Amino acid sequence: MHGFVPDEKGRIRCHNLANTDRYFLQFSIKDILPTYQADQRYKREVRRFIRDQKEKYTLLFNDLSSLLEERPSYKKAIIYIIQYFPDNIRRDFDNRERKFVSDSLRAALIIPDDNWQNVTICESGELDSNNPHTEIFVGDHRDAIEIFSYVYNFCVSPFIDEMRSVPSHEKFYM
Repeated sequence: MHGFVPDEKGRIRCHNLANTDRYFLQFSIKDILPTYQADQRYKREVRRFIRDQKEKYTLLFNDLSSLLEERPSYKKAIIYIIQYFPDNIRRDFDNRERKFVSDSLRAALIIPDDNWQNVTICESGELDSNNPHTEIFVGDHRDAIEIFSYVYNFCVSPFIDEMRSVPSHEKFYM
């Protein structure tokens, strides 16, 4: 198993940083992000798909964010998306709909806007044949190094098979 197993509704975790006044969020959602459908022959179906997916992710992020004691709002945010794929089939990140993620974070008031002045987005992929899912980390841009360090130590290879125990200073919300 790589990452954390989200249930159908997903999971949100809150991780304190070295400066305990600040923290970052980790959203775990079932499955990988949907692919972008560019085929013009199916415009109506594509529009319906996009509308349904946007609504799904917006509700998911709002529901998970409402579990927090205090909902953060990052003026300049870093968003790190890790997709845990079920196999080694080649997939391009630019064919995945990460727009749902940034739009949903904006709707949940975690980020003010998803333009270049407010958001930096990073993506990576991992293999997890038993648990295809997506982990989304969101925090203040100033804390990017600590967020990357956490991701490297707890969420990506080669340490994945030796998953370390969960730090005692983090809070779970389910």
